[in-house]
Amino acid sequence: RFLVDLRGTRVPEPAIEAASSMLLDWLGSALAGRLTDPGAKLLAYGEAEPAGVASVVGSKSGRSPETAAFLNGALSHIVEMDDVDRGSVLHPGAVVIPAALAVAEVRSKSGRELLSAIVAGYEVAIRIGAADGNTFHEVVDRADTTTGDHRHGDGIDDRLGQVQVESLTRAVTIHRRQQ
Repeated sequence: RFLVDLRGTRVPEPAIEAASSMLLDWLGSALAGRLTDPGAKLLAYGEAEPAGVASVVGSKSGRSPETAAFLNGALSHIVEMDDVDRGSVLHPGAVVIPAALAVAEVRSKSGRELLSAIVAGYEVAIRIGAADGNTFHEVVDRADTTTGDHRHGDGIDDRLGQVQVESLTRAVTIHRRQQ
């Protein structure tokens, strides 16, 4: 219910300011990732993908929202300087921010709407990650990449579109059953 009730105009200003800092931190990590060998390989892969409207950090041409979110997320996580939440044992920015950027860009959303979506995405990711504890790490090494699918879907697209309680509940239930 918390996420459904969260609207851009009701996101507290300190949370918006924190999201702005997280976005800048994420951008620095993504730019640093571009300078690595794995980053060069990712960018070469991206160049081979069809053009689109969503931006890839540091690139002149866009890609599909899915490809841009993938590339931006991977680039931001290469140098391991991105954020970490110890309670949920994940790097929420690597999955939340690229998805928020892609959706916000495609839907022509405002900066405040983007930051509100980042707040919502972090809330969902961290709350579910904390509730799961170290369960993910008992099965896989990277909780953030394993669970990124529902986290950015729940927190990002729904904030930039409109979420319904039933659809959010179904998404989280499906994720939990896949554990």
